[in-house]
Amino acid sequence: MKFIKLTYLQYATYILIFATLCVYAIVKCKFVLAPLTIALLISLALSSVLSKVKSVLKSNFLSVTVVTVLLIAFLTLVLMLISSQVADFYDNYPNISDKILALLNKIEDYFEGLLGIKNIDVLQATEENKEQLISSGSSVLFSLFGNVGGLISYITFVPLYIFLILLYKEKIKDFLKRLFQPMQIKYKPVFDEVTTLVQNYLKGLFLVMLILGFANSIGLLILGVPYSFVLGFMVAFLGIIPYIGITIGSFLVLFVSFVINGSVPQLIYISILFAVIQFIEGNFITPKIIGDKINLNPLLAIIVLLIGEQLWGIVGMIVALPLAAILFIIVNNLKETTFRKPKTTATQ
Repeated sequence: MKFIKLTYLQYATYILIFATLCVYAIVKCKFVLAPLTIALLISLALSSVLSKVKSVLKSNFLSVTVVTVLLIAFLTLVLMLISSQVADFYDNYPNISDKILALLNKIEDYFEGLLGIKNIDVLQATEENKEQLISSGSSVLFSLFGNVGGLISYITFVPLYIFLILLYKEKIKDFLKRLFQPMQIKYKPVFDEVTTLVQNYLKGLFLVMLILGFANSIGLLILGVPYSFVLGFMVAFLGIIPYIGITIGSFLVLFVSFVINGSVPQLIYISILFAVIQFIEGNFITPKIIGDKINLNPLLAIIVLLIGEQLWGIVGMIVALPLAAILFIIVNNLKETTFRKPKTTATQ
């Protein structure tokens, strides 16, 4: 088979055109490609598990079914545990609502004393715009996945995509082999390196989340914070969004603690707890477990995260770093023989 021979200029031009078309397709097909990307990453992480199950069951279809069902069962169990505490939270909603009103009263009194302005009427403005606030709160919740349709697509299609990707894994590998061959990229080293990177990264990330979840929950339980386990694991889960996830989760815990208990010393203790856990996680746990699996410059990582957020929102930030690392692996495996130098005219 003849390989494609391109000059550097031709290759850069084709890459620019291809990247432009890809960005357009990524934005327009968000609700298809985003769940598919998550499914691809999870499928790569589960490939070693599938191989072990297949060695026992021998049947590919049965093995894929077992792995997918176990994954769905695990996620369902986690959602049930979280929903039980969320249901308890809503059972106490009238009491929490009263404390929110008391908090707004304190804020109103504080600003009236600070600014010397009377009748700010925060409570009246809140009551008048209650429906809008409720609507805004719902929109913020669903904006994590884009909208209701996006949320349904993640719940419905991600498990289906995982099942189909694992079932037709060999055919997909054969397609990628034919795709990489014209560019003289050796398929097997690239696939093995990408699979190892994703597996180690996701396994390490899951272990870090588990450790942080228990550490946060136990610490919050000792401090007497309600809903300690759901809040602790929520902060750990938000940690999959680098740099800003834990900060957002921490502020949410502080807000819930203040609204329910109204204790300023407790807020200080919670802040110290998260600062200590974050220091230990950033300097000891994550470097030891995950290490340099995704070796990106911090500035480049921030840029990649911002681009991911602009394209796919929160989901884009979650998958941005692994996808960038995979792209670098492919680029690093491009052979010098992929390019041909432009012909030079003979000098007279």
